[in-house]
Amino acid sequence: MSHNEFLFPLRCCKQALHTRDVRPFLPLKIHALFLEKSAEFSTPSLSRIYCPNPTCSIFLSPSDVSTRNICCPRCTITVCLTCKQRAHHGENCAKSAMTLEVKALARSENWQTCPGCNAIIELDQGCHHMTCRCRTEFCYVCAARWKNCTCPQWEEACLLGTAERRVVNEMGVRAQAAAPDIFGSVSGNRWRTYTTSPA
Repeated sequence: MSHNEFLFPLRCCKQALHTRDVRPFLPLKIHALFLEKSAEFSTPSLSRIYCPNPTCSIFLSPSDVSTRNICCPRCTITVCLTCKQRAHHGENCAKSAMTLEVKALARSENWQTCPGCNAIIELDQGCHHMTCRCRTEFCYVCAARWKNCTCPQWEEACLLGTAERRVVNEMGVRAQAAAPDIFGSVSGNRWRTYTTSPA
């Protein structure tokens, strides 16, 4: 089952399918996962809360929220609902030690912050046109909304990484082994998203 939000909601002939229409075709375990992901993806991205524990990271439904903090039912870590990080009793969200560390790391690594949801984005391959999980489109270089700046649209090294990955995907690792002078020096990575407190 795909965890790609861009495939939600499920569609047939460009019409969204209701969860009850899909249920008879799914095994019980997959159906439970489908319901979990449906609840997550139907929640606006800015309202979503996830467990900040990297080994847990489950979606915490906003309907469970009634106080300033919430306890993760899986790993029991307490989460601050304002900044969506570990609870920091007595500290202002923007000044919490963990938030400051993440922001410092993002600056040192030249990662960008999505102007829509404040998620931190790392670009490893492809062009500078970013589409965040909140569906905000922006320039990776300056964080302006897409097509509202004069920044270059790509860097050659990132495009070569994308090309390398496609060749390997389409032709297999034999293609990479057959041309070691072309491949191997360029990393075929993807962009990753990190969550931090609102700016």
